[in-house]
Amino acid sequence: SLYGNGYNAIGVTGTLVSGTWNANLTYVVTQNLTLDSTSTLVLEAGTVVKFLAGANLIMRGALQANGQEDREVVFTSIKDDAYGGDTQQDGAATKPAPGDWGTLYFADTSNDATSVFNYARIRYAGASYNYGTGTATAGLAYDSAAAPINNSLIEFSGGYGLQLINASSPVVSGTVLADNANHGAWLSAASSPSFNGC
Repeated sequence: SLYGNGYNAIGVTGTLVSGTWNANLTYVVTQNLTLDSTSTLVLEAGTVVKFLAGANLIMRGALQANGQEDREVVFTSIKDDAYGGDTQQDGAATKPAPGDWGTLYFADTSNDATSVFNYARIRYAGASYNYGTGTATAGLAYDSAAAPINNSLIEFSGGYGLQLINASSPVVSGTVLADNANHGAWLSAASSPSFNGC
């Protein structure tokens, strides 16, 4: 267990190799965190990942965020005490807001075949992330990526909920895009997603 620390969590940054994050701990992305193109990151159902200001999670490999209806995988602001508790031990002194952190960015090298995004919740993201040839401003951004998005919620983004860049073609099923500052979803002209039951 973690208690009495400045952040009651495990801080992560840099480049990740394959691994599994456990639901009994909260993780904090302190700066940009990149998943290597040959790696797989597994997030157990119920895992909570929080982000400091401006931090992004950049997927070049496979992300398996496979939650359950009553145990979602949550990506949210460090200021959000609703999930993972009061991680920064400041009581009610800070409140989460749209744009508190960057984005979950799936690059064109991300592994569509093995990535899983099911029963996940993204909150208070949407600060700008420059990926080299453009800018992502969304809770979830796909750049020529197509990993399926199922039974998920993207809310309170400072930009778009979902941003599909270049030629992205995910199947989006049973997913809600709510209370985002800009469009729920933004699609490039070359993108061809399928929305089912949304």
